[in-house]
Amino acid sequence: MSHNDRGRKNTTSAAQIVHDIGRRVADQGGDAYLVGGAVISELSGRVPDNYDLELHGLEQTTVETILGDVAGHEPLRMEGRSYGVYRLTVEGIDIECSLPRRDSKTGPRHPDVTASIDPFMGVAAAAQRRDFTIGAIYKHVLTGQIEDPTGGRRDLAKHVLRAVDDRTFADDPLRAVRAVQLAGRYDLQPDLRTLALLRSLVPETVHLPPERFAPEWRKLFLKSEHPSIGLRLAKTMGLYRIWSPELDALDHIEQDPEYHPEGDVWTHTLLVVDEAKTRSPQELEVHLAALLHDTGKSTTTRTDERGRIIAYGHEQAGCEPAQRFLERQGFGADSVSVVTALIREHMTPHTLYREKDMVHDGAIRRLARRLSPATIDQLCVLASADIAGSSLPGGSRFDFPSGDWLRDRARALKIEHQAPIPIIHGRDLLARGWKPGPIFGQIITAAELAIENGRTETEIKDIIADSPDPDFALSAIQKE
Repeated sequence: MSHNDRGRKNTTSAAQIVHDIGRRVADQGGDAYLVGGAVISELSGRVPDNYDLELHGLEQTTVETILGDVAGHEPLRMEGRSYGVYRLTVEGIDIECSLPRRDSKTGPRHPDVTASIDPFMGVAAAAQRRDFTIGAIYKHVLTGQIEDPTGGRRDLAKHVLRAVDDRTFADDPLRAVRAVQLAGRYDLQPDLRTLALLRSLVPETVHLPPERFAPEWRKLFLKSEHPSIGLRLAKTMGLYRIWSPELDALDHIEQDPEYHPEGDVWTHTLLVVDEAKTRSPQELEVHLAALLHDTGKSTTTRTDERGRIIAYGHEQAGCEPAQRFLERQGFGADSVSVVTALIREHMTPHTLYREKDMVHDGAIRRLARRLSPATIDQLCVLASADIAGSSLPGGSRFDFPSGDWLRDRARALKIEHQAPIPIIHGRDLLARGWKPGPIFGQIITAAELAIENGRTETEIKDIIADSPDPDFALSAIQKE
């Protein structure tokens, strides 16, 4: 079964569950509505990749019974029962079911909200608690009838992002970041009133727990055709001033026009992000690295004695601000490790290619080891996007022979998608009848260094086979 076939099967299965929920709710005298992303996607001509349902006209206990019956062997997660929110995952597709409610903000922190569930408040009243008009379009699950009390269809058609209610909009500061991903996914721009509201929310985002941000950034990069649209809005809102001064400064940093005719570093960054998305649509860490790869230029850019703009060392200088930004946005240690490794090495393909005739396999293996858990394949995607982003939009693209060359070298060594596998293992040394101890690790490390410095695998294995003891083997491997 192809990936597309699996996607259609998952969507069909989830859609069937949604319809089943709607039928059961109707049988009990209620109404089930699709709302939010699923409706926006359908109206935008896209297949929904998750479903949000709002269930009207039934008591909470009745809803829980219905959802428990529908879930069957699938676990029903009552992650927000006090808020009337339930989640179900069907073959990778998320279905969120909620009851209409009124929220009231009582303090600056995320938990400082009181919720009052009211299943009988009606669609018009329920729509008022939603953030943006495009997310307040209701579609009846069974009849397909659209109810649009806030004018969301009109705004979606005009590519306008508009707040539903000025008075309640500030209840959740996360809406500032949610606006970014919605703008990127659906090519939207806020009206002036909503932009002012968003700007007022930005300082309040510091009160939110980091884990709330990462899912919004993930949606921006993985679900947008052009993430730059959302990133540009974040800049306009002043979001980077709060979370990354280095990123915020990039629009004031000029580049050598010979190599960067597109202009300042921020203009370049937006081009690189979209190029990375085109090359590797579902690799979040590559997209994040594209966003942050030149943050080091905010501290390293200068004009040399010949009057040329240079930024030597910006690769390493960008790692610390990138790590700080990612951690503040709730990304885990694994993602941070991948992104910072890609940033640190993003110029390496060009450096190696300039001396390609003298680059032995050991240098490629060292690069793969330095990158891990990132990979040479990911690095080539980023470096290729970096080159393609070094041009005027719609203009000619620079060639990228270094990427093809590096990929070919890594592929021949079977390290395009992983770090080198050690050529010597503990079991090899045990097979010689040697007693295990710290020297085993020293031999394995020395063998890897020897390979990276030009020794062959056959040489190393012959040394192990011919050595009378571990000390002799270690000394022989370390000998030039």
